[in-house]
Amino acid sequence: MKKLFTLLVFSGIISVLIAQKEIDKWFFGSGAALDFSSGSPVVINPNPF
Repeated sequence: MKKLFTLLVFSGIISVLIAQKEIDKWFFGSGAALDFSSGSPVVINPNPF
């Protein structure tokens, strides 16, 4: 039981660490977007459509 608990805790931690880059880019209406991967927000060129 202790091994199962340890496995579940570590698999949860690993999945959180892998998923951290998913929120680097924020998209808003009208094609506006910001990229936070460098630490400060950078405007992404809007989609021409």
